[in-house]
Amino acid sequence: MLHEVPEESGLKIDNFKLLLEEEVENNTCKRGIDVHYWYLFSCETSGKVKQNFESKSIGWYSIEEIKKLKLEPVWEHWFKKLKII
Repeated sequence: MLHEVPEESGLKIDNFKLLLEEEVENNTCKRGIDVHYWYLFSCETSGKVKQNFESKSIGWYSIEEIKKLKLEPVWEHWFKKLKII
């Protein structure tokens, strides 16, 4: 699971903690699957963020900036659950 972070972001995970895990319905991906099981972690990282074809808008955002973003439904779900928005 955690191998995706370096692959998609260029960041190295130094420490992590599982925050939430849940099956989310109506979360359709490009493969046509509409149910995914998600794991959300809080991580300490090192390195520099890099953009690639898998990361749409990777970066560091403040809570105020997150509130202004047009979020995909699944991210809106998680940010509401975490009481960020």
